[in-house]
Amino acid sequence: MKKLVTLCIALVLACAGCLAGCNLAGTVRNEETDLVIQMYLGGYGVDGMKAVAKRFEEINADKGYTVTITPNAQMVYKGVYDQIRMGPVLEPSDMFMAALNYKTVVYEGANFVQQDWSGDCALEDLTGVYNSKVYGEDVYFKDKINASFRENCMMNGKYYAVNWASGVAGVMYNRKHFSDNNWTIPVTTNQLSALCEQMKGLGYAPFQWAGGASYWEYMAIPWWRQLASDQEAEDFYNCIDQYGQESAEVFKSYARLKAYSLVHEYVNAKDGNSAKDAMTTSHTQSQMALMMNQKKVCMMPTGDWAEQEMKNIGITGDIGLFKVPVVSDVIYVDGDTSTFRFETVRSEEKLIEVINAIDNDAAKPADVSDADFAELKKIRSYNNTEGSSHQVVIPAFSNAKTVAKEFLLFLASDEALQIYFDTTGCTLPFNSETLDTSKGSQYQKDAAKIGEKCTYINDLFSDNPLFFMTELGFNNDQYFMEKRMGTSVKEDYLDAKGWYDYIYEYFRDNFGTYQALVNAGK
Repeated sequence: MKKLVTLCIALVLACAGCLAGCNLAGTVRNEETDLVIQMYLGGYGVDGMKAVAKRFEEINADKGYTVTITPNAQMVYKGVYDQIRMGPVLEPSDMFMAALNYKTVVYEGANFVQQDWSGDCALEDLTGVYNSKVYGEDVYFKDKINASFRENCMMNGKYYAVNWASGVAGVMYNRKHFSDNNWTIPVTTNQLSALCEQMKGLGYAPFQWAGGASYWEYMAIPWWRQLASDQEAEDFYNCIDQYGQESAEVFKSYARLKAYSLVHEYVNAKDGNSAKDAMTTSHTQSQMALMMNQKKVCMMPTGDWAEQEMKNIGITGDIGLFKVPVVSDVIYVDGDTSTFRFETVRSEEKLIEVINAIDNDAAKPADVSDADFAELKKIRSYNNTEGSSHQVVIPAFSNAKTVAKEFLLFLASDEALQIYFDTTGCTLPFNSETLDTSKGSQYQKDAAKIGEKCTYINDLFSDNPLFFMTELGFNNDQYFMEKRMGTSVKEDYLDAKGWYDYIYEYFRDNFGTYQALVNAGK
């Protein structure tokens, strides 16, 4: 019965895909020249990519190329994997622009496709694309894409994916409230905490957020990475503890506890730094509250898609986006105020001066060493990204591989980047010195500027299957930290240390199961 149900579902999806590949006149597509894409219908929408596709068709009119983009809200992880598993007989799509982790497919290899299939990997090798020049430009694709994404898209010495969203994260804020009260954008967490006190003193709620969405990850992960050494971060993503062993002990560190402590400060009910209804609102309702001035809420962790997402339902507002502040304790080693991390930056005032110089592309302060300035510049660049999961993959059994790869090369071009920005107000994860954001909103300009200097971090960047084949890392259902820290229900509430211990104990108790799962797939 299970096999029968599975087959019926597969046939329905296949028929849907076939219908998407035919035009309104009923003409069956030319499998070699007609590119059929299924695209995730999320906050970014599909209009931007459709506009890029239209221009691609115009440029290649002599070749007869067409691009059909079908929006699909189910193009998220399992929904994508299930369709790729169908194999060449039942899956007609040539490309997926989806939310997934391609490494899962590559790791499973030939076993990923359910039906008989002779390929080694269900995803097309895109190394040739990365080593080709971008359409109409004298620059290679691998040099055009943001380095953080490029590194993440390589596995086993080959490239298998391309990211299609920058996913710039930050703090959305109500510009009217800030302007009316002459508030300054905070660049350190001490400044942010002081700002919260000013806001509360004037009857404002500093933060709005959604209890059903883990948006505080956009703050916690950069805070963790700012405090962690390069070695600690590398060991974490490889699940290697201080003794060189693979274990859950990597979930113990000052950097993690401090990041949780900051989240707790801003979301717990007692301190009043969040709106009282934050736990019960959706992310859409929270964004609306921030954009509408009446509620007097000021800030919200989110990403570059928020404004476009709200415009799609008719909601606009005077908003901006600022980068996640630097942890003030970054000047110390593991929070020990007697041990300084830098030789020439040893006070909050000096830290603020340096961060402002970095943000404004100004020269370093004369009394700050080159080494300290360079290290703080690196620390300031860390930013979380939702774009890590927004990946383009081409099934190895695609019928239109040539067109699909040419489309990717065009997607990275300055022309395509401009079309996408003009349509959505968002950026694609490719570098562009010519991108004109002058017609964008302040929010869009802010996001684009933040994205120019980002070193993106996300647990999806780990190459260890303990991360991408299990629920380890930050990005999983266990990490709705604001639900536990922000609740007023005594039985559910956890403070920062409670949450820190809960996460460690959870993964410690399940670590053996995760290892067995990964080893079974080898």
